[in-house]
Formats: sequence, structure tokens, C-alpha cells
Amino acid sequence: DSCKVLNQSLIINIKKPLSTEKVNISDIVSAEVEIENNYNKDQKVGVIAQIYDIEKNKVIGDKVKENIKISTNRKEKIKFDLNIPEDLNLNREYSLFIKAEDDICNQNYINLNIGRPKHKISISKVDLPINAQCSDEIPIDVTLENLGATDEDVTLLLENDELNIYHEEIFELEKYGESDKKV
Repeated sequence: DSCKVLNQSLIINIKKPLSTEKVNISDIVSAEVEIENNYNKDQKVGVIAQIYDIEKNKVIGDKVKENIKISTNRKEKIKFDLNIPEDLNLNREYSLFIKAEDDICNQNYINLNIGRPKHKISISKVDLPINAQCSDEIPIDVTLENLGATDEDVTLLLENDELNIYHEEIFELEKYGESDKKV
């Protein structure tokens, strides 16, 4: 999705996030971009923001697109919210890539400092039977994942007062990348 020809008359300045700012997987990154039009005519610019895996040379997650009109010799700010996927390989480098295009095209990027939070447990799946009758035992499968950087002691509690259900399990989930799932 990069520009075929770069034109420096369209200047892209990424104001936020700073390349030194740490973001975690599953965070929403709020990006703020200033685009300056020094071209000889007004531009109706399509601006694309996306997370990019530099090593694999591919877009990660969704790309966000906004359209703005920028008069000649003017600047406009635009904001984007991008999700950092949970399943990133943190041994790779990622960037925030911005492209602005109308009659002319330019692009810019900053490297992202993506980390893993110390504590983060996710319920990734819950399977329940569609039908059950009174006094039936029903199997419930719950999949938990440790997305954090440390082992976690977890208490899973299934409770419903109206149905008189109370079930508790206590177990350890190892940190992300090890035995980090429990069904």
C-alpha cells in the first residue's frame, strides 16, 4: 500500500504516539497525524493508518482510513485509533505506517515500542450446550489464556444464584508463550 511516487509537497508529521512511548499488546493506540499541503492546489486526501510488521513486510490487523480536505499551504490534524493485536511476536519490529494520497502521495512511519503487560488473562472461548432441561448436568468449556509476561494463579468461578450453580477452580497459567492456555 505504499506510494508509487513520493511527493514531499505533502508533509506527514506523526505527533502521537512518540516512538519512545511503550504500548502493550491489546492496547488501542491513539495516533495523531498532522498533514501539511505545500502543493500548488487543494487536496482531498485519503489518509491510511496501519500497524506494519517490518520483518514480514505485511500489514497487521485492520487499517483505518479517513478523508480530509487540505487547502494549499495549510495543515490539518487527523486522529486514528488502532488496535494492537494480542498475538504479536514481540521478537519482531513493528511500525505505525501513515499514507496520504490524492493527486500526490506521501508516507511516513515510526517504529512502535510494543511490549507485553505483566498481568493479562483473557477468556477466549466459552462453549455451552444450546439446550438443557431441568436437573440436567451441562458441560461448560471455558478457555483462558495468559497474555501476560508472568505466571498467574487463577480462580475461575462459575456462579448463578437463580439456578443454584456454584463452581470454583483454582489453577496456575504459565506466562504467554509457555503452557499459557487452560480449558
